[in-house]
Amino acid sequence: METIWVLVCNQKSAVILSAKARTAAPQIVETIGNPDESDPLVFARRLAAMLESAADMGGFDRLVVMAPAPFLASLEDVFHAPVRGRIALTIQEDIAEWPMPEIVASVRKIIDEQVRVAGA
Repeated sequence: METIWVLVCNQKSAVILSAKARTAAPQIVETIGNPDESDPLVFARRLAAMLESAADMGGFDRLVVMAPAPFLASLEDVFHAPVRGRIALTIQEDIAEWPMPEIVASVRKIIDEQVRVAGA
């Protein structure tokens, strides 16, 4: 069964969620804070390294990245082939500071309406 990871982030924090079945709610894989908020590129590189490691170990098949436009551009600059090749969708929106139940609901809707249809 295909595993879809969703990275919801901004320059301050990130959460990675995983979804395997259409009817299952996305599960939290990890939450990550940026202790050095003054340098978003360092945080982008840290997230990219985590995703590359997971991709190399077969942790996910496809990736959705949701971030505000400036931080999304930073991420796209630092992603390497193992991650770039798995990106199914990028969304320029900042919901990383929302309450977790709202993030999960938004991610589930995105996966159901956009990602699964595109991959079908």
